[in-house]
Amino acid sequence: MRKGSTGNQYIKLFYSAIIATWLNREEKGFRQKDVRFYLDLILDWMESAPFAKNVVIQNTQMMRFLEQLVEKQWLTKKNQNPPVYFFNNKHFMELIRETLSTSENDPYEVFFLQFHLASVYRESLSEMLFIRGVELSRGQKIDIEHLLNEKFLLRNQIERIELEIKKISLRQNEISKMINFSKEELSKNSDAIEVAKKLETKYPYQLQYQKSMSKAFLEIHPKLRSLELTLHSEKRMMTLWSPMENYLRAYLSTLESMQQQT
Repeated sequence: MRKGSTGNQYIKLFYSAIIATWLNREEKGFRQKDVRFYLDLILDWMESAPFAKNVVIQNTQMMRFLEQLVEKQWLTKKNQNPPVYFFNNKHFMELIRETLSTSENDPYEVFFLQFHLASVYRESLSEMLFIRGVELSRGQKIDIEHLLNEKFLLRNQIERIELEIKKISLRQNEISKMINFSKEELSKNSDAIEVAKKLETKYPYQLQYQKSMSKAFLEIHPKLRSLELTLHSEKRMMTLWSPMENYLRAYLSTLESMQQQT
């Protein structure tokens, strides 16, 4: 788990390690140390990923994770010392689904891992399901083809990032209008609080339901109010939102390059 975090996106690292264990040790059963090996191997693949550097694996966390899978009936447990686990193959589709589900909260490197699993192990997973006699319904066969389709994964991720870029671009356009409006009003010797009252009507911000802009500005030191309406907002665009947009565009460019190679 990540140091100081139990985010669901890090569970996908465990799920990926479980899939690797299934590919190699399904018939023999496995111990906690086997999953740990594959998890460490995956982290080694991803050593340049910022979030992977902060993943700290503790034995108690690993044990808790495996026990959760036993409760879900994805695994069965044979009480030895140490315990030996076996897969319930009828639940393997659920494991794949959880591993390859995408979320806007996931670090981008998690998507690269998902893409890697789908593009490299698609045929192997399908073959091993057949060899081990795991019978899939027609719907499940279609489902697994869909889940392990790297082109589909990539297309969805591109659409998600394009949407994020659109949102942050629209936000910057809105902020630019607010800054220009504020400068014009302040040039008329308008009070910053009065300008904030006009802004909350003309350009309501996202936290309006918590606290109106004019009330928020009453809590700001008088010497800072005009700056927040103009210079500080401009700086926020330059040092926060614009770099975020540039980062997303660079990531989108990477995804589009991957799409061309797929």
